[in-house]
Parts: sequence; C-alpha cells; structure tokens
Amino acid sequence: MQLECVHVHTPDNKGGVGIKQVTLEDIAKLAGVSRGMVDRVYHERGYVKAEKAALIRELLDRYDYRPNKLARALSVSQKKRNIKIILNSIGNDYFNDVIAGIQSAAEEFSSFGLQVNIEYLKGFAADDQLAAIRRLQTDSIDGLVLTPVNHPEIAQELNQLVEAGLPVLTVNTDIDDCSRNLYIGCDYRQSGQMAGGFLTLMGRQRRLRVGIIQGSESAKGHQERLAGFLSVVENDPAIQVLNCAACNDDDELAYEQTCAMLTRDRPECLYVVAGGLAGAMKGIEKTDLPVRVIAHDLTPAAVTGLLNDRICVTIDQQPFQQGYQAVRALFEYIYQDNPLDQQSHAIQLAYVTKYNLPRHGQTKEGANQA
Repeated sequence: MQLECVHVHTPDNKGGVGIKQVTLEDIAKLAGVSRGMVDRVYHERGYVKAEKAALIRELLDRYDYRPNKLARALSVSQKKRNIKIILNSIGNDYFNDVIAGIQSAAEEFSSFGLQVNIEYLKGFAADDQLAAIRRLQTDSIDGLVLTPVNHPEIAQELNQLVEAGLPVLTVNTDIDDCSRNLYIGCDYRQSGQMAGGFLTLMGRQRRLRVGIIQGSESAKGHQERLAGFLSVVENDPAIQVLNCAACNDDDELAYEQTCAMLTRDRPECLYVVAGGLAGAMKGIEKTDLPVRVIAHDLTPAAVTGLLNDRICVTIDQQPFQQGYQAVRALFEYIYQDNPLDQQSHAIQLAYVTKYNLPRHGQTKEGANQA
C-alpha cells in the first residue's frame, strides 16, 4: 500500500534532538497489524476493533505522527505501484472511451511509477468476475477498479479486500451491500428518467407504443436506469410499454430480440437501456419499420443512428471521464494521501441529438482539469 512519512524526534549522538523518517508501515509492524488497518484508524474510516484502534492511536501519538508530503512523495515514487482494473467490456463499444480514459490517466501518471493493468471480461457472469477477483490473491496490487456484477458473493469478496486494506473503486456501475471506497459513474436512475421524460414529450403528439431492449439484469446500473424510465412513462396514459427483453449487452442477442419484438409487437419507439445498440439498429434495418429509438451513450452505432434520424436522442454519461477519474482517484490516494471518501468526481448527464453532436474528442476535453 502507499507509504506515509512521519517525523519522530529522537536523541542524536550529541545529546540533541534529531529527526528520523518513519513510515506508517513501521507503525503497523509495531502494532502487529496491517498497513491498511493503520490507515483506517488514522483517517477514521472503516471498522477496526476498539482494542487495536486504541493501540494504533497510542503509537501514532507516541511517535508524533505528522505527514511529510515531500518525503512521502519521494518514497512512494521510488517503488512501482500497481492498479488492477476489471472491465466487463468485451463486445461493448461503450467501453472504448472508458478504456481510453484509463489509458490517458495511466500515461499521465506513469512517471511516478504507477502501473495500470486491465483484465477484460465478456458479459455479466458472476462466476467469471469472481474468478478474476480471486486471482488478485496472487498479485501484488495497490488498488482495484472494476465494473461489478451485482451479486452477493462478489460484494462479499470486495468487502474482504476492503477490510484487508485494499482500496476498491467501482466504475460505471455500482454494487449493493458493499463497502467499496468510491463509486465513479452517473446517476443511473436519473438517466432513465431523462429518457422517459423525452419519450413523454414525443407522446404529446400521439399515442406511442414502446418496446425495451434492456442490458443485463445483473448490472445494478442497468436495473436502476430501467426503473427510472418506467417511473416516468408508466404515469403517462399516452405511452404503452409492450415488452422488455434483456440482451446482456450482446449485439447478436439484441439483434434477434429486436427483430422478434418489431415483427410481433410493431412498436413505434424502441428504448435501448444499455449495450446492444448496434444489434438493435441492425434489427431495425432488417425489418425496415419506421421505428424511432431512444438510447444511451455516444457509441459509433449511436452516432450513425443520430445522423440518419433513426435515433431521436442519446444520453451521454462521459465514459472517458469515468475511466480517467477512476485512475486519478487512486493516484491521489496512493501518492498524495487524498482520502477516497472525501473525493468527488461528478459525472454529468447530457442529451445529445444530431444537432449538438460533439466533435471528435470533444467529450474528452477537461478530463485533466476536472
């Protein structure tokens, strides 16, 4: 974990007082506990048994703990620090910008000795992610970032890592019953409400029948987004929700579901909750029905759909910033002692139509200044 230097006044050989550089790792050894436990006591975050906490505080007081940021930065930069990132991103174009943000931050902070390694998974199978998390036991890492599958066993694994002192960040989607240190992503319920609100405006002109292509039932964010959407449209008598199919962010499955839904139900509008948009657009082209789409994110399929008037609006959640800020948050924690629970990385949502499509790379502007 990260090192923090402290000043301890000690008698020198001449009878005066000298200054010795000590790390919190040394305090941990004296107390017979982990470095992460000392960190939790010092920052007053997380649970530590009262007896151990009292011992750690006594040692911190005895050695007159005072952070020395200059010495700390020098000591930390002399050793490689490793961040592990687990993304459920294979086959999902949305994550291209998340990965670009991660890579941008990794390059920016590499001169400090920070190393970032990404493991890519497909879909939201809990077993696959559990295996990836458990493989961390053989790695030496200083922080974990992941897009979690919302499953009790995964929450339990992450809680054990946090309890052991490893900082854990969730990015893009969150997880229930987990003491992760920080979530960086949008307000999914609000994004669903925004989609529903746009649809109600369309419904003022005439009655609308809408079909839904959902992402994954194992992704908390996808479920919250759908709930937000339904909370708005179910109160509008002009809108009829016909059917909802979960594609697990898979384009081929989304294509099959869209073709079946359009042929069977003949909706005027299709709401694509998460991934699978490219497959859904392919299904619309196949059936050649006059269907308008509400989507999320600025993937290539979304941009094409906006330009050819198949997509009315898409709601952007700044994926580049999500990836960049996740790495930056851990960098500031490891190298600058900026507590994760005091960091704020707000992700703003925005409607995008063909009339305000950002220029290439525009969504990345300001990442370094955020």
